[in-house]
Amino acid sequence: MILGGAPFAAPARAAPVGVFDSTFPGGKAKVVDPTTGGVVVRNEVRPVVRETILAPSMSFTPARNGFDITLTYRNATSLPQPLGQIIIDGIMLGPVIDHWDFRGQGTPLVHDRRRAQVYVTGGLPYPQELYSPVILLSDERYTVGISLLYSAAEYLHPVTTHTFSVGGRPESDRSWSSGFHLRGDLPPGQTRQYTLALRLMATDPSEPNGWVRTLTPYRDFFRQAYGTMRYTPDRRPVLAVHMSSPQLCKPSNPRGWVEDTRRPDLYGWDGWVNWIPREMTRLGFDRVMIWAASGNYLHNQDENFPFLALSPIKTEPALFSTFGRLQTLPQRGPSEVGYWWGRSQEVMRVWDSPTSEILDPNNPDHVTRAMRELGVAVELGAQAVGLDAFSKIPYYDAYHWLERMRARAPGVKFISELDAPDLIHLLGPTYLYGHQTDRPHLLADLLMPGHETWTQATFPAMAEMLGRELTLSERQAEIRRIAALGYIPVIMGDNGVPDRTLRAAESFRQTIPPDLFDAPPPPPP
Repeated sequence: MILGGAPFAAPARAAPVGVFDSTFPGGKAKVVDPTTGGVVVRNEVRPVVRETILAPSMSFTPARNGFDITLTYRNATSLPQPLGQIIIDGIMLGPVIDHWDFRGQGTPLVHDRRRAQVYVTGGLPYPQELYSPVILLSDERYTVGISLLYSAAEYLHPVTTHTFSVGGRPESDRSWSSGFHLRGDLPPGQTRQYTLALRLMATDPSEPNGWVRTLTPYRDFFRQAYGTMRYTPDRRPVLAVHMSSPQLCKPSNPRGWVEDTRRPDLYGWDGWVNWIPREMTRLGFDRVMIWAASGNYLHNQDENFPFLALSPIKTEPALFSTFGRLQTLPQRGPSEVGYWWGRSQEVMRVWDSPTSEILDPNNPDHVTRAMRELGVAVELGAQAVGLDAFSKIPYYDAYHWLERMRARAPGVKFISELDAPDLIHLLGPTYLYGHQTDRPHLLADLLMPGHETWTQATFPAMAEMLGRELTLSERQAEIRRIAALGYIPVIMGDNGVPDRTLRAAESFRQTIPPDLFDAPPPPPP
């Protein structure tokens, strides 16, 4: 947890990428550093493709600082066949390496193979946990980036990363192995293509994030496969408003409305419609995201926030009687009004339901119920919809589902919780928590410079860690820290922005070497 300050350094210069000699004798990759004559990769013993009866054709393309191996799989059998693994052995890094964990923002972890005869790390799936299907390894001499170039949205299966070192030999003869397990089957008669791109560079402490150069093959593939961001980033902070709280649910207030004088079931929507613009002006916000606009469950509190996030406003007479007033909120001051869709992939059919069903985008009933919630958001003039817990179905299926929602509501920006992978982040902002965020989102900066990533200022969690309440200056420092890291501060409670001109930094200008980034689209006026 950091109270102020940005824990990263701007790139000092554009470091040159060294030339490495890459060959593929007998189907075994080999890379030599010509400046020293040392072998950096020596894949001599085991084949690159493993754990499958399929025998893909292989095309080896040397690059200035590494190589690509393109594998074309054809299934001539009558049964689906596992795709197996693509592994590069003989990566000649030292016993102690940095191995990046690319869940979310990315974190370097130290691994020491001297602790075990067989040292294994990784095993994380993309797209369900990893932001991108990439591996980054480094020691004091070399940095190695390995990317898998494949479209999860097209092939509809995950991959897991694997990095390991097998002992039983002198330490001087040990090496690292790294690559991907393709967690899917190839149907009979089908053909698919995957490319493993390995790039190397001399480790350069003077350029802290220079390692992103080794992952540019994935950046280029990603843009070719998916295109550029489908939304215009907005760098302004967001006020979070909770109309209801589960803690306030009781028989006399069954939906848990947070303020008796603004209870829409008793007094209509005028109270909220008048209060929100005033509060935004007082605290210095132009954007607002509203949680629990239809209330929370009294009896089945484990199912809060409800999937039925907005439709009850039209089906409950007490809420619907002044529906037209709530529709006027976007014209009363906020430049962006959003509604948070609780449990957005857990379909519920009735209010205060004890059960839910995981959304099936191929189930017409599920689709109808989900589109009903989205339709009410559109009727209310929402420019943003928050997708709570948007990870219940595989992200490659969620990608196509999100495309359908974007087609249904083309004027709406969708914010997906939590820590969504690259192919989802391309379609809309994603959502993080401040106390878990200590650096810019490095892969997002590389793939989508200028991306929009919301980060909630989690003051209660910070107070719990500190053992005391935060001071005003500490809360404002935390808001500034989030913005300085390139994230959109999402602020709850009676907390204003420290400066009405506060904007999230364009973090790619501090994290990505200048010769690698493209100019993002201009911000909205």
